[in-house]
Amino acid sequence: PGVDGRLIAKNLDRVRRRFGDELVDDSLAEVGLDKGALSDPALTLTPQLYERLVQSLLDGLLQEIERRGRKIEETREHLVQSERLAAMGRLVTGVAHEINNPLTGIRADAEVLQARDGDPELAAIGRAIATQVDRCSRLIHNMLAFGRQQPAQSVPFELSRVVDRALGLHAYSIKMDRLELECPASVGGPTVMGDPGQLQQVVHNLVLNALWALRQAEGHRHLAVRILDEPDGVVLEVE
Repeated sequence: PGVDGRLIAKNLDRVRRRFGDELVDDSLAEVGLDKGALSDPALTLTPQLYERLVQSLLDGLLQEIERRGRKIEETREHLVQSERLAAMGRLVTGVAHEINNPLTGIRADAEVLQARDGDPELAAIGRAIATQVDRCSRLIHNMLAFGRQQPAQSVPFELSRVVDRALGLHAYSIKMDRLELECPASVGGPTVMGDPGQLQQVVHNLVLNALWALRQAEGHRHLAVRILDEPDGVVLEVE
């Protein structure tokens, strides 16, 4: 006696709905059948052929379950990493605010020193302190802007300003690695439409990848960030 093809087709339809057509079609092909054969109401399968079909389906199901298990694990790892990054972002934001408060006081003291017209040496020290405080303040502002969660928006902005802010986050690494930096002017240049915050994150990641690659290189190391105003649009290159 054979196995009723209609019963097989019914069970295979359940597998299709749960796991997709490819798994079922591959199993049918492996035993020499096509999906059209299952529409024949008179179809019966020998026990041996049915056993082969079931075994093929089981093998395919096990592979699919393993694939989905790996996908779930990868997703879990990504979620854990995302949560770690989010926690680090919150920590950095808090630290940046804590640093920003004393900087305000130092900046005020530097202005007092700059006002000492009768003592040029102290005035020069005040200007030097103010310059470095302003540099720290810009870095903190960029860090806070980079870590701030904002809804996506599309507005006109100067691309060079966004590039300058992104590079500012890597200024220390570029200096310590003794890299030659080629970058556009921080003002001027083409205006584009988009989300400046998201684009800054893109530039940040591109520069981060470039810095990692350059650390593995030997000899002269050159990092170039270019803004090209082409006829078809604006091109940003990181090389």
